[in-house]
Amino acid sequence: ARPIKRQTAADLAEMMSSAVEEGGTGYRKFGKMIGNGKDGLKVMAKTGSLNDNGPGEHYTWFVGFVEDGAPRMAFAIMMMSDESHTEMHAVNLARDFFLAIINDPKNTANDR
Repeated sequence: ARPIKRQTAADLAEMMSSAVEEGGTGYRKFGKMIGNGKDGLKVMAKTGSLNDNGPGEHYTWFVGFVEDGAPRMAFAIMMMSDESHTEMHAVNLARDFFLAIINDPKNTANDR
C-alpha cells in the first residue's frame, strides 16, 4: 500500500522545492550555493528552527531528498547549538556536504 497519494507526494515535493529556490528560506545558504537543479540534480528540502525556553538552546533542521529523474537519497540533518554558536545551522552543514559530493572528481554523477 502507498502511504500517501501520488498527487499528495507531488504537491509536497513542489512545496519543498520552492524552499530552496530563489525566494525560499533555504535559497541563500543552500540552493544558490550548490546550483540546485543544474545538471539534472535537484534537491527538495525544508528548513526549520526552534528556540527552546532553556538558556541558549537553538535547534535547526534541514530535511529533504535528492531527485535525479527518480528519488535517489533522503536526508535529515538536525543540530543543536548554544547562544555562542548561533551561526551553526543544519542548512550550512547540508550545503557543505552537497558541495563536497558535487565537487568530488570520483563522483560518477559528475559525468552527466
